[in-house]
Amino acid sequence: MKKLEPIDPPATEEEFSEYVGWLEKTYGDEFALAMHMSGNRCAFLHRMLFNWDLSVCQIGDQVGIDDSWSYENLEAAISGLLTWGDDKPEPEGWTRNLKTGRRRPDGDPTKEYISD
Repeated sequence: MKKLEPIDPPATEEEFSEYVGWLEKTYGDEFALAMHMSGNRCAFLHRMLFNWDLSVCQIGDQVGIDDSWSYENLEAAISGLLTWGDDKPEPEGWTRNLKTGRRRPDGDPTKEYISD
């Protein structure tokens, strides 16, 4: 199998499709959906132990995730992914941001706090 390398922006649809194939193989049944963001970014949904995460990474990166937001269920995660655009700094409806430690009970931004 050829090693995927991070791609300089912008990634083509073919490069995106190849990367989604790698995500599907890597995450197996825990993988749900992916979306090509601007440049070379990929946003995708994957199951964790107790929730669903919406993660963002560089297309071709097999090592790290740039950021990730947790959702209570798949429906909320799909909604967060599909309503998120490049004009918004982050998706909506999440309950926890893994990078910053911020939490939003019920996905409500007015209830946001930072956990210790």
